[in-house]
Amino acid sequence: MKAPTNTLPLWKKNILKDPTKNMKSIESLNKKVTRGLLPDITFLLDIDPKVMLKRGKAEDRIEEENFLFYTRVREGYLQIAKSFPERIKSLDGEKNPLEISLEIREILNKTLGE
Repeated sequence: MKAPTNTLPLWKKNILKDPTKNMKSIESLNKKVTRGLLPDITFLLDIDPKVMLKRGKAEDRIEEENFLFYTRVREGYLQIAKSFPERIKSLDGEKNPLEISLEIREILNKTLGE
């Protein structure tokens, strides 16, 4: 899985270069694209970039560029989740899919009052 930075427009490259430093740009772009609409709840499946890259490859070697790219992207998403804890629920993406789906169901049941 290669970071797609070489094919991205310049503005996207600049935002993705360090998402944690470009949160205002990301928020502004998001508001324009969504016209201010936000979901009631969002699930963030948090997974360490090393684990994610190993899952996607047969080899154990992780390219430094990919690792740094995905680390920055992860940090950006975690920062967004911290800004909206009532809406964005961060879950351990390293758990097995059944455990994750049960957690999501439990959160939805609490949120919907069932």
